[in-house]
Amino acid sequence: MRYYFEISHPDSPDENKSFHESVFKAIHDQAEPYDDPLTAARYRSWVGLSYPLFGDLDRYIMDEELLTDSTFRLNFAIQHPGLYVGNVVHCVASQQEPLKQLMSSEDIRTLQATGVVVSTITPVPAGVTERIYKRDRRPERRSWKCILRKTKNYNLNSTDSPYVPKPITEPLPRFANMSSNNKRKPIHLKCVEADKPHDSWYSMYGLSTKGSTVPRIPVQ
Repeated sequence: MRYYFEISHPDSPDENKSFHESVFKAIHDQAEPYDDPLTAARYRSWVGLSYPLFGDLDRYIMDEELLTDSTFRLNFAIQHPGLYVGNVVHCVASQQEPLKQLMSSEDIRTLQATGVVVSTITPVPAGVTERIYKRDRRPERRSWKCILRKTKNYNLNSTDSPYVPKPITEPLPRFANMSSNNKRKPIHLKCVEADKPHDSWYSMYGLSTKGSTVPRIPVQ
């Protein structure tokens, strides 16, 4: 049995990006210290985030040709990450207690004070599909500094790059984490379909770790 509650933001396109960053912060603030030698994770969460409206652009775009255009979708995710992900988030856990703690946190109360709607805790319905939402670090590794790090013997005076990364073709909406040292690092969100549920813990932002999945629960 799994449980979830829904967080929905009034449909205000200008604020969807900050809405998602605030949800990341809420999960981050509830994460517990954990030292995982396999993933080098320092924290973990028992609450995973699911985005039921991820990539559903037909709420904004009526042109069927554009909706199936991969280049258009890629650019839309870059320019409008909050709209691409949507204004609904589901917080999912295998036990109710982590959800109760998150729901009563100061971060969630602050969101509610700004008009965000939080539902009650409900069992996940049967027969829903599974998805993996994870942090994709490829865009972070495409900076000039990272490229030079991969090619130690590269001539700095050369105009030719010895390393040309493969182009990213799938949409990766970008958000930012709120670090303790006030440095905003990017979080690029990737969605992958899964064949079956895989129960495990999540990252300190509620994203997949070791293939952990979340249900895609339709929005009423």
